[in-house]
Amino acid sequence: MSIRPSAHGSLAKTPFAHLLLYMQSRTLTGTLAIWAAENEAAGQDRILFEEGRLTAMRPLTPAKTLYAALLPLFAREGAPYGFYEGHNLLGTRGALLKEPIDLFTLLSRGLRAHANEAVMDAMLERVRGRDLRLREGTPLERLELNARELAILDPLSRASATIDTLIGSGGVPAKDAKRILYLLTLVRGLEALGQGSIPAAPMESFPPKSEGAEPLTAYTLTGVKPPRDSLPERAGPSQARDLRVAIAQASEARSTEDGASPSAPPAPIGLAEQDSTRWNELTALYLRLDQLTHYDLLNLGKSASTQDIQSAYYALVKRFHPDRLPLALAPLTRVAQFVFDRLTEANTVLSDPAGRKAYDEAVAGGGGTRVAERTLRHVLESSLEYQKAEIYVRRREYVQAMQMLRSAIAKNPDDADHHALHAWILHLMNPGLPAPFDEMLRSLDRALKVNPRHERAHYYKGMVLKRLKRDGEAVRHFRAAAEANPHNVDAAREVRLANMRRDSKPPPSNTNSSVLSRLFKK
Repeated sequence: MSIRPSAHGSLAKTPFAHLLLYMQSRTLTGTLAIWAAENEAAGQDRILFEEGRLTAMRPLTPAKTLYAALLPLFAREGAPYGFYEGHNLLGTRGALLKEPIDLFTLLSRGLRAHANEAVMDAMLERVRGRDLRLREGTPLERLELNARELAILDPLSRASATIDTLIGSGGVPAKDAKRILYLLTLVRGLEALGQGSIPAAPMESFPPKSEGAEPLTAYTLTGVKPPRDSLPERAGPSQARDLRVAIAQASEARSTEDGASPSAPPAPIGLAEQDSTRWNELTALYLRLDQLTHYDLLNLGKSASTQDIQSAYYALVKRFHPDRLPLALAPLTRVAQFVFDRLTEANTVLSDPAGRKAYDEAVAGGGGTRVAERTLRHVLESSLEYQKAEIYVRRREYVQAMQMLRSAIAKNPDDADHHALHAWILHLMNPGLPAPFDEMLRSLDRALKVNPRHERAHYYKGMVLKRLKRDGEAVRHFRAAAEANPHNVDAAREVRLANMRRDSKPPPSNTNSSVLSRLFKK
């Protein structure tokens, strides 16, 4: 049997990352075949998509996991590909890999392994010069960024910045900064001030129709026998939906490495009323998990008995256990597993007298939720990193100081000390011109917004304004620093020098008076 592609092209024009996003955005169902660039006769990597979701693959090169098999495709530049809509052409040769794939995580891992600098530059050129910020709700945790990478995004989350400012910040190498910004552009995580989200990546070569100029014989798959338990050759909408449910039941397992949680998909159109109600109830609970105490999760008061706890637990498990979901809610299997794990944790802690006592003490101290625990951990970590940044500054190791401080700011963005030191490091790193004065002043204004009497923020702002020849404004901030701390000799000296300069100026001469004096002087 010979099957012609419904679309074909080259990864030279449409990189693999762009293809993946296109499949998802158009909810396409079928097989993507990618030939080996170095030897087109060797066969193809074949990837199955179900309504835009990457569900399975038969790779040319054996791999232990689906993620591991997909990563080399990011480096396969120039290889031809064909898409066979409605067909499952995975075949039976080679190992079949199936596992839940988070597209954002896959993109991040793939670009970390191989990112084409020319493609990144072309993409970022579209937003160069614009004031950008991080779009609210961007799931950074799914992008697996490390602390340093997150730190360079701080200006985007707190205010705005340009591409060039972020790339030149020194927090990470320029190529890594480009990769992060390119990744955010791909997943629509950036928006331009006053213009909304940055447009999606242009699809220059996909989907070209089969009647295009390129010979179809190069993309025609022959001798293909789809397995009997897979998609029919042309799947209609209802058949594709049934298969999606079957795959979701078989392969949707919880994937929460490093604390990452699954995303909650929106309810599909056409759900029965009772299924829609249950879907919305489960996702609403899931989205609030991190803000809930164990008592809140079980809908109990703090005086609840052990029997009350057990009854509440089993009632919720009957409703939300992943094995009890109807077929229509199969896409929520991972979400339900996550909720079930938290319910079990709450029941275990509150059913144990010693564990409950310790937990009640944590709640009384303002903890007891994932958000509170994370906040406390971040505050402690950021405080330590801030101290290390100060040590680097004293050693004049400004690049290391900035890297450490950006990590501290990412974890605790509301600390005035952090923003004041950030501006001062920029001041020290840029003694000449040009210098990022706007960024320095933004950081200092942020510090003074948190603490209007912040001594060092006032002193540092005075020094920056002095460099800008704005002496009157500078003196006001030096004076504020000296008032906040009378022992700040540097601020007091600047005020004293300013006063001396003011007092040493000669009084303005009266021109008319001096002329009359000369006329009548005898």
